[in-house]
Amino acid sequence: MKPQEAKAHFGLGESYIDAAVPRSLSESQRDSLREAAITSFKQAIRIDPDYVEAHLELGKALGDLDRKDEGIAAIRLAISINPKNSKAYTELGWALRFAGHYDEAIEAYKAAKSLDNLPSYYYCLIGDVYKETERYEEAIANYQEALRLSRIGQEEYYGLIESYAKLNKLADGIAYFKSNVVKIGEGPTIDGDQTRAVALYALGMMYAYSGDKKAALEQYKLLKGTRAGRFTDLLAEELFGQIYK
Repeated sequence: MKPQEAKAHFGLGESYIDAAVPRSLSESQRDSLREAAITSFKQAIRIDPDYVEAHLELGKALGDLDRKDEGIAAIRLAISINPKNSKAYTELGWALRFAGHYDEAIEAYKAAKSLDNLPSYYYCLIGDVYKETERYEEAIANYQEALRLSRIGQEEYYGLIESYAKLNKLADGIAYFKSNVVKIGEGPTIDGDQTRAVALYALGMMYAYSGDKKAALEQYKLLKGTRAGRFTDLLAEELFGQIYK
């Protein structure tokens, strides 16, 4: 019966976490639900001390309540139980990142990447940490590696735009984004043209930052011709605003 009992408490904790999502709730209401979730996750762990998922969810819930050190400790305990769990290292990376332990976060993401067969995602996460700590060259290298492994990566494009702009390496950014637009081509993309849209947006933003209004407007027109729905409209609006800023 013990595994079923632990699973029941874990499920209850997850339901409390889900209930805390709606924006209509006040912060105190969310915190109350998170506290209830923590109680449930701890009960699951008391029944089954090796319940890795319960330790992970406990760590995340503690982090959401700004109890960062406790959250990190809970996630590290999950890793000690199962050192081959890539998700645990990813969660540790998030927790360390938002606690300001950036170099440790990078190492956690690298550990996750070494265990996971979808490495492009982790290069993006590593790039985010480098960007947040103003190490833009390293950020660019990781975002580019993520896109090399999987061209579908909107967050990578956004990170690259900011990093090239911060370094004032606009010509490098233009050259890189041009090559990506060519690689994506005119055929259908897996994600319904969003990849093409964000690539055109990125190139247009680089032109806009560099003051080449004509070239930026050309990318704007191409962007408007993609078929990514509301996503296209949002990107086009932002690019147009930058062109005429």
